Amino acid sequence: FPSHDTRYEWCEDGIGAEIMNLQNISVEGMQDWLDMHKKGLPFVITDVTLLDDDSNKDVKAKLTAQHIQSLITLPLIDDNRLLGFIGFDSVRKTHRYSEKEQQLLHVYTQVLLNVKKRLQTENSLEENKRFLENIIDNSGSLIFVKNLDGTYRTINKRFETMIGKSRQDVIGKTDVEIFGEAQAKIYRLKQLKPRVRQRHRPRLRQRKLLTQHHQLLHIVTGKQNGRASCRER
Repeated sequence: FPSHDTRYEWCEDGIGAEIMNLQNISVEGMQDWLDMHKKGLPFVITDVTLLDDDSNKDVKAKLTAQHIQSLITLPLIDDNRLLGFIGFDSVRKTHRYSEKEQQLLHVYTQVLLNVKKRLQTENSLEENKRFLENIIDNSGSLIFVKNLDGTYRTINKRFETMIGKSRQDVIGKTDVEIFGEAQAKIYRLKQLKPRVRQRHRPRLRQRKLLTQHHQLLHIVTGKQNGRASCRER
């Protein structure tokens, strides 16, 4: 990456914040730093004043401007790609970072990466959920999704039209709560044994979709309509 931004910063009492000055910072002169991180290794500077004025001119200038005397950073790597780095720096005096401090920082980098992956997974699941809901909602078949306890998780527009109730009025309720005991009993029998009131029974097609939420969506479709149910796995 040609430049980097500091996303988060914590400062001890009495230490001035630098985060506003560390946005869109060029990585020019930081090649050795980045090369270490691309290999998964930490980058450590025990004493900034001892950096070579020629080979580390840019790095030395950037750290000196922040009054940094010592520094350690560890890479944030995901799928062999360097996303950034996280670290400690010492302002008041030089500091030699111990093995324990490096281990603690390494644990923290892993925590951050795990949180990032979890957020990415949740976003992906939400996108898949919206995609599946859009397909279900615009299907010409009668589709509903139920929990094992018989409560509805969702229904599509065709189902809303058939029963004359909105999705909000159905979700979280059972057939008995929606239709009454007598009608619910008849309705459940029809779900178990779908009948088509035609002289010639149309050919039925069965499809099973395993969603990202570990639900088995069982869709039965014919020439005119179909039914679907869902159960947890």
